Amino acid sequence: SSSFLFEHRAQFKMLVEEWLHATSDMNLTQIRADGCVKPSRSNSRYWDGHLVEQQAPTGIWFTASSYNGGRITKTVYPERASDDTDEVPGLFIKVQDLLDDTGLGGGQWLLFKVSDYQREYRQVKYAIIASNDLCCHWMAQHFTEVPGNKDEYVQLLTGDDTIWMAPDANGRILVSVFFVPPIPENPDTTPRGIPFNLFEVENITKEVSPTPEKYRSAGILTP
Repeated sequence: SSSFLFEHRAQFKMLVEEWLHATSDMNLTQIRADGCVKPSRSNSRYWDGHLVEQQAPTGIWFTASSYNGGRITKTVYPERASDDTDEVPGLFIKVQDLLDDTGLGGGQWLLFKVSDYQREYRQVKYAIIASNDLCCHWMAQHFTEVPGNKDEYVQLLTGDDTIWMAPDANGRILVSVFFVPPIPENPDTTPRGIPFNLFEVENITKEVSPTPEKYRSAGILTP
């Protein structure tokens, strides 16, 4: 049946070359001033569970799906941006640049499953952290590691090329990833985060979040 084909296609993993971080005009001004996107603590216990705790690592949320084989063109994030906002800045980054493991000092990327909720679409959330990060043990105590960085929704392959596979969002499944930036080699002079020059900025359509306001993520980038 057509519904079966639709569900089957929704589960099919596709190559996703870019991840999206949606922000606000105010936050974008701060990002430009800082020269990087800084990590912050997750702040929605309803969606992200233990990631809101003080011992949890700080990170940056990304939409890690494609839409019709290309860039995501609309978002509900930041969720606490005014519902009257028509567009928000979208920060796109190539997976190859973001998940380059040459700077991990011999570590490797590990995926953890954060949550899986059905609302108007299915939202599946993960966290990704370097295996030699001091917070990796804490993550393993509070979340389930994805064996081999592959499950029914996503797959991460590393080596000469970094490849990220996930369902296309037109199948009503949206994958989000909480990226924990590695500690820089010179933390005294280099801020922890993602250099702004790795991103391409493009405005995207802001849709009203279906999440009740009390459960919405603040979407704050910097503490």
